Amino acid sequence: MADRPETTDDDALRRTVHAALHADERFSSQAVEVEVSDGRVTLSGVVQSFRRKLAAQQAAAAACSAPVENRIEVSPPNNPADEDVAEDVRALFEQDGRLLQHAIVVEVRAGRVVLSGSVATDEGRALAEDVALQAPGARQVINQLVIDPAARSESLVVGSELEHTLANDPELAGCELRVAISGDVAVLSGTASIRQQLARAEALIRRAWVGELRLEATLD
Repeated sequence: MADRPETTDDDALRRTVHAALHADERFSSQAVEVEVSDGRVTLSGVVQSFRRKLAAQQAAAAACSAPVENRIEVSPPNNPADEDVAEDVRALFEQDGRLLQHAIVVEVRAGRVVLSGSVATDEGRALAEDVALQAPGARQVINQLVIDPAARSESLVVGSELEHTLANDPELAGCELRVAISGDVAVLSGTASIRQQLARAEALIRRAWVGELRLEATLD
């Protein structure tokens, strides 16, 4: 009987990451593959949305301390739902740190992405449009963003204060929620684990914010 091959650190790391992805219902039906070489994790395969691609990387990173390279391809259904396209656009905005502090509202109508809200510069307006066009299923981007540099500083302060309130609430532990302000509109984005947490975050913001509140946060 041949000897079994010696288990290496790479083998153990691959099993750990693979088990983490397999246990997550978001990926259990997706063709995500894990390879490890010299302590570096590489994800490959195909998922149906960019949000799942980003979530796979986050799950792998949470399961180990090794560097994670994400080579997963996104292949959406032939006719993705508008809400799925909108979630992918928001996920792309979240991944791009340059857009996190802008109050950008995303709506999708028959594959056409409508961006509204405000940004500080012309460059930010163009960047938001370019990033939104990368979302699988986005047929067109209608850019209704306005340039409002004067309000940016105050908006950042108010948004940071609201985020601080959410971050310090024990019922929202584990959530990744962000608040951006545009004029009299607050936009709640990011992710929570259960619907009760989204309701809790909404209630906390409404206690301190008298303007309009748009909810773009999703369940992780």
